[in-house]
This record gives sequence, structure tokens and C-alpha cells, in this order.
Amino acid sequence: MSAEPPQPNAPLPRKRRSVRRLVDREFSTWPEFVQYVFEWSGRSIERQQPGLFRGQPNSRWRLVPTLDRLEKYPDDESRTRRAELLASQYGRQIRSLHGGTRVQETFKLEELEMHGRHHGLPTRLLDWTESPLIAAFFAFDALRDLRVEDRTPSVTIWRLWKPYIGESGVRLVEIVEADERLNERAVAQRSVFTRLVANRGSVNAAVPNAVARITIPAAEARTALSFLDQANINPSTMYPGHDGAARTVVQRFMGAPSGT
Repeated sequence: MSAEPPQPNAPLPRKRRSVRRLVDREFSTWPEFVQYVFEWSGRSIERQQPGLFRGQPNSRWRLVPTLDRLEKYPDDESRTRRAELLASQYGRQIRSLHGGTRVQETFKLEELEMHGRHHGLPTRLLDWTESPLIAAFFAFDALRDLRVEDRTPSVTIWRLWKPYIGESGVRLVEIVEADERLNERAVAQRSVFTRLVANRGSVNAAVPNAVARITIPAAEARTALSFLDQANINPSTMYPGHDGAARTVVQRFMGAPSGT
């Protein structure tokens, strides 16, 4: 039996839109990752700008803001109220450090949330950097403070591609530029933040197509941190101040953290 001919006015079948997503990468050695960075750096600045990176010492950890690690929320509204309350109270507490001025009136709640994030305040934010090498530093340097039972064979450098974030049509994650007035480390770390605005638990769950994992063996820590130190990426430059200086001395003269 022959197929029935199409009707003259029948609509054409709609083409399915292909879903774009990042691809995970696994490297066996630090030099392999450096080669990847060289290739990345060879791109035009326009092709580099959409990419952000975040280093984590445990390859099992997802991209969960501190606010969501400590509490669970029934809905978006209660979560937002909690984040704004913490930021407002933080502004009150640091008033004496800013000449007694009402910090809450000088800075927006979002700005206070950003500043507090670097001082232990639970927030909806995650720190990212524009540099894959700086992200690698944070992944390997954090091994020093990681409990033995929390260590995994590899560290992770998460990659986020900004153009893919809004492809679902719903904005679940926001990109927030670091405010240098309240974040003295922003320039050195080339910081950018994501704010998880929806009650999704993790950035991975909110925008799964926009993030991918790069893994490097944790055993490469000494090689990686020595290389990064030669590139002037070390605790002194990433954490300007006495603590960063002390950590740099320990790293150079007492050994980088072991990845095992």
C-alpha cells in the first residue's frame, strides 16, 4: 500500500532542538591538564569569556551553596527569606568595622551576601574564577585541610558555560560579578559568583547541561602546586595578608599537601 501524500496545507514536522551540553574531561597527569589550559588560552578572549571554573578537592562533591548544605527549605520563598535575613544581620554585625555607618543602607543585600560568603556566612553563592589555573590551585590547596576520610583519588575542577544557563527558558542560576569594594580578594582570584536562586539543592541539578567535571589525580598535588607557585599563583597572592604568607612558607619549605 502506498503512503498517503501530504496535504497541501499540512504543517511541516517541527525539528527537534538539539540539547547542548558540556562534556566531562579526565586527565591522568598534571602536564595533560596544563596542555588543556594552553589550548584554552589560545582561544580569542571572546571565546574564553563565557567559561568559568571552580576547584574542589573531593570529586564526589556537587555544586551546593553553603546555605543548602546546612538547611533544607520547603520552597523558594522561605529560602530567599533566610538568605536575606542572614545578609542583613551580617551587615549589622560589621557596622563597627566600617566607622559605625549603617552598612545595610550603603550596600544591597546581594552585596552583603557576597562579602559574607568569604567570611563564613552561609549564602546562595558559589565562588568561581575566570582562570582554570586558579581553580586548580583551590582544588589542590584545599587538600591540606581535608579530612582523610573525605579524600578521593581525584580533585575536580568544575567548568561552567554561561550561555547554556538560560537555555531551558527558566533562570534558576544567576551570574553575579564580584564587588571589589566588599571583596578585597576578587581581583587576585578573578572572582565571579553564581547565585542559586531556585530551591534545587545544587547548581548541577538546576543547570545540568551547563556544567562539566574535569578530574585530575590528587596525587599530582605537589607537582601542580609547585608549577602554580612558579606562575605566582600561591596562598600569598590568592589570600593577601598574614595567613596567605604563612601558608606559602609552609607550602614551599614543608611540602605541598599530599594527595594520598
